[in-house]
Amino acid sequence: MKRTAVFILVAAVLFVLTVSGCSHPLSPCATSTLPAPTLTTSARPVEIVSATGPWPSWYEDGKPVYNPGGPIVEITVENASNEPVILLEVTLDTGSVSSQNPYVFDFDVCPARPLAPGQSISSRRTLIGGGFGDLPLPVSITGRVEGNKAFFYTRSVVITSPPG
Repeated sequence: MKRTAVFILVAAVLFVLTVSGCSHPLSPCATSTLPAPTLTTSARPVEIVSATGPWPSWYEDGKPVYNPGGPIVEITVENASNEPVILLEVTLDTGSVSSQNPYVFDFDVCPARPLAPGQSISSRRTLIGGGFGDLPLPVSITGRVEGNKAFFYTRSVVITSPPG
């Protein structure tokens, strides 16, 4: 009887979390819901620090093994403004014919965990079916700064080899 009650309680909690849209119950950034932006700013608060790849998927006998499905790319950005960034999404368009393209890089940035001025953060993504060369690729940077002000702009990046 006790086991059944615990099961029902756990199932109910998981159901509520699923219905509420939380992607992970312990993450303060799990599906942040904000009202529509109050303003749109022409400022460009986030700068791309680097775009590197391909990164190995793992190492075997001390040698890198790369994902045959597509390269792993890491994008690092920095908050170049005087205001905390409270939402951030970076989208890379490789021009490849893939159902995954354009590739969205998710950063652990939300009102509960903002990106402070001068702070940088990285995100890695496997470009399934994608590839890249030495040509500049378009990157869209979307988000909001404190005060719920939205921003959107594009930049070009060249993906370079990782250090080492």
